[in-house]
Amino acid sequence: MADLKTFSGFPVQNLSSDSTSVGQIYYNSTSGQFKAVKEGGAPIGTWASSGAMPTGIGHAGTGGTSTAAFVAAGYGPGSPAYKNKTYVYNGSSWSDGNDVNQVRGYLTGAGTLTAGVIFGGSIPPITNDTEEFDGTNWTETGNMNTARQELGGLGTQTAALAFAGTPLGANKLKTESYNGSTWTALNDMNRGGGAVTGWGTTGGAIGAIGTGVSPYAGTESWDGTSWTNSADLNHANFYRNSAGTTQTSGLIWGGYEPPSPAGTANTESWNGTAFTEVADLAVKRYGNTDIGTGATSAVCAGGLNGPAYVTNTEEWNAAEFEVKTLTTS
Repeated sequence: MADLKTFSGFPVQNLSSDSTSVGQIYYNSTSGQFKAVKEGGAPIGTWASSGAMPTGIGHAGTGGTSTAAFVAAGYGPGSPAYKNKTYVYNGSSWSDGNDVNQVRGYLTGAGTLTAGVIFGGSIPPITNDTEEFDGTNWTETGNMNTARQELGGLGTQTAALAFAGTPLGANKLKTESYNGSTWTALNDMNRGGGAVTGWGTTGGAIGAIGTGVSPYAGTESWDGTSWTNSADLNHANFYRNSAGTTQTSGLIWGGYEPPSPAGTANTESWNGTAFTEVADLAVKRYGNTDIGTGATSAVCAGGLNGPAYVTNTEEWNAAEFEVKTLTTS
């Protein structure tokens, strides 16, 4: 076949592999197909198995990326059930890190492997304790204004957001920001609740509420000042986990979806307007990790499947674009 780009007025190129240039129409000489690159829509991605955790852990404080992450404290097998362990992930395997100062579960976290922060949870009793991580050691720092568990957390070590949580009542609406040393109370959520997850930054975020009394599919959008009701998820459940660094792109997965005690494998992608169902997890679970940069990269590790603790790790990888095969008939 002649080189198509030699034809005048025919903006199609011969390529031996798929392109990443949005809007380009080309002929893939390897597959023998005409193709185009489309921007937007749900990323076409999959979950792939990675290294197992040293032990199953759930409802922990987490942070980082798919190649450098931490899981701290949490709720796990054995007695006592509340833990002080730290596990570190390098993109393929997990290793032990130094213990946190405060044993606890049902907490949350934010930041990176070398600049992380965890806050809230239950010792028990429910706590407002905050600790910072430098990649090696944990250091106690300023406490939240409101003690709570099952709360949402996102952002960085010096610009984090805590929102909602239990016990219900006033706690379920509370929002606070952290500047690396102190917490400041901000405007409340509209509905709030417990078993929360979310992603973004202190200037723009999405919060997905798990439950007030029953599972809930609603989300709220944070603009840096106030919360606004946003689009519903396709599934109402709680103890979901998520990843994302912007308000307009994120990934949310898993969750406890009664009456099944095993959890769910559902995964949904957020494009700033709506949630779209994408590929399921291999292992159903809830209460696992909030790790990753969003709709193109995330890590699901640990959690629970019914009463059993999961050690399995799965990594999500997806392109920011979609390659479309064009029919010529």
